[in-house]
Amino acid sequence: MRLSVEKIILIKAKHRQVYLHVSALVLLTTGVSKLIMLTGTTDMLGQFDPITGMPFKFLLIIAGVAEVLVAAYIFFVGNQRISLVLIALMSSAFVFYRLAFRMTGWTKPCHCLGNLTDVFRISPSVVDLISILMLVILFAGSYSYLLQDFYQSKPNVFNT
Repeated sequence: MRLSVEKIILIKAKHRQVYLHVSALVLLTTGVSKLIMLTGTTDMLGQFDPITGMPFKFLLIIAGVAEVLVAAYIFFVGNQRISLVLIALMSSAFVFYRLAFRMTGWTKPCHCLGNLTDVFRISPSVVDLISILMLVILFAGSYSYLLQDFYQSKPNVFNT
């Protein structure tokens, strides 16, 4: 069975929409987790972040609110290109932050999912692995769709 060009375009558009909604759900979940963590009494909240120099508490507020705002934009406004750019920018910031964090010698798992380790009784290293996998999906997916858009918007020099 051959698919028509129109059906292929429709399938690709649906895949992109699913990716955007999954990304928004991931960002909403991680953002809310960070904000909920602020209500706890963990010692980590008072420690200073070695990259920014500010307390982790303020860093969690900034990151959590930013993630929730991006998720809300994707769900309620829905401009796909802007949504992809926002996901790409946010995931790039997270990748660079994680790399810089590792370069400082910090070996503890990332607290990027808030206190989900306590809520679901999952080890911090498993939660860290899950957050890395989600980050890879956000980073690779957003950039692949943006590159696809870029190359499709360029005129094809072989068909002139």
